[in-house]
Amino acid sequence: MILSDATYQGGSGHLMRALALAQGLKEAGGEAVFLSYCESEALLGRIKKEGFRIYASERPTGIETAKDILRKESPGWAVLDGYSFASDFQKEIKDMGLRLLVVDDFAHLEHYHADIILNQNYGAETFKYDAEPYTRILAGTKYVLLRKEFLKYRGHKRAIPDIAKKLLITLGGADPGNHTLKVMRAVNLIERPLRVKVVVGASNPNFDSIKTKAGRGRHKIEILKGVEDMAPLMAWADVAVSAGGTTVWELAFMGVPSLLCIIADNQENSVNALSEGGVFASLGWLKDRTEKETASALEAVIKGKPLRQKMHEKANALVDGKGVYRVISEMKGLPEKTAFSLKRDFEFENLKFINFINLSPEEKRTVLNWRNSDDIRRWMFTDRIISEEEHLGFIEGLKRDENNFYWMALVDDAPSGVVDVQKADFENRSGRLGIYSVRKGSGKSMLWGLMHLWFDIMDMRTLKCELMEGNERAYKLYTDFGFAEDKIHKRYIEKNGVRVRIISMTTDRGDWLKKGNRGAFETVRRII
Repeated sequence: MILSDATYQGGSGHLMRALALAQGLKEAGGEAVFLSYCESEALLGRIKKEGFRIYASERPTGIETAKDILRKESPGWAVLDGYSFASDFQKEIKDMGLRLLVVDDFAHLEHYHADIILNQNYGAETFKYDAEPYTRILAGTKYVLLRKEFLKYRGHKRAIPDIAKKLLITLGGADPGNHTLKVMRAVNLIERPLRVKVVVGASNPNFDSIKTKAGRGRHKIEILKGVEDMAPLMAWADVAVSAGGTTVWELAFMGVPSLLCIIADNQENSVNALSEGGVFASLGWLKDRTEKETASALEAVIKGKPLRQKMHEKANALVDGKGVYRVISEMKGLPEKTAFSLKRDFEFENLKFINFINLSPEEKRTVLNWRNSDDIRRWMFTDRIISEEEHLGFIEGLKRDENNFYWMALVDDAPSGVVDVQKADFENRSGRLGIYSVRKGSGKSMLWGLMHLWFDIMDMRTLKCELMEGNERAYKLYTDFGFAEDKIHKRYIEKNGVRVRIISMTTDRGDWLKKGNRGAFETVRRII
């Protein structure tokens, strides 16, 4: 259960990063339900559109309302993201016997009763929390919660032009002080022609005045309200002006050179830390800057290619997109039964994995036809024709099998092949993959998806594979994704009267996370 409020005065960033966590929990086989006092119908609609249930409160979430809903839902975890959830609120939640995750930004409470405190901000490792002896602190940008739409851009290559021409302005979801208009006036003082996109949050009450100003400036300005997918806009921009809220970490992941400003107390620590670290430039408190000063600072970033190059490199190194999975791996109870959680369908990026036990009769026949085709049987260790009765019996047996899991893979909604994990050892967090594709160019996407499932979602340690010597396409595919050949243990099989060596290969989670698997992801993105 996720508790997070959002008003026209602020809080939309909290709700959106809570949505990122909910997306990850859903992807990992868990379930997330929201309780929120939210003044924006657009934000509520966004959460419902993602398929999450939400209890919409008519007033800021109080402890009695929270306890009533928590008793009704009986969740394993309660997640609190917002500044109104004080120490006594946390204690009453813990007294209900629930595990508690508190998302915090600046250690402002006298005491924390959480099982886990998450502070995703730059420099948060230095914060001192007065908490329970059992409390675990997850601090720093390695735990940044990014929504799934950003993960499509992992490994995105950004060009740094000599002079920035495309400017993105985003001052938060609510912006009650209408700081957006002040920045637009400052931009109008810059003579160099710019293409400007201004994102106005769904909760922003000043849309009309902002739109009116856009038509009177010297630059080409586009006003965008209630944007649900910010990633393409950040990929488009040469430079951004942003408030110091949660958008900062999205900009960092996308490597956008940015000029930050402080418009709320909770933004001061992170903006100052990022500025001192040379990650982004800073205006400080926007209310203390004249429009001329703002224009001058922005123009320095626009003209300064070395400055933007440095910001791009430092920012991009801060956030690797794995934060949601790291947080979920710390929430040990989700999923509590790992084997059971793999007996389901998965969907991420442009991929769908349909578990064999969920296949329709037609899909089962399709898989059988694939398996019995000459092209597939050629590289199977056992290449005899499988009967329909045997095939259906195998699938039925998977319902009781706790160590072997098979999925039909769809790439861009097109049936493309089969992926599987065999001999899954959940105690030692290891397993052996299998994969075959029937659609040209789909193998890389399918393998990326299986490794993402195994290492990122299921938090496993090692993954092995086996293939027959001579299967050069498969060998190259595995080596491209970081598998290394095990040359010590050798195994042979009899194939069509010929003794054939079986090649064993292995990769591990450490290598996957260390590299961010950017090379493999770039290869996949060129296909999809």
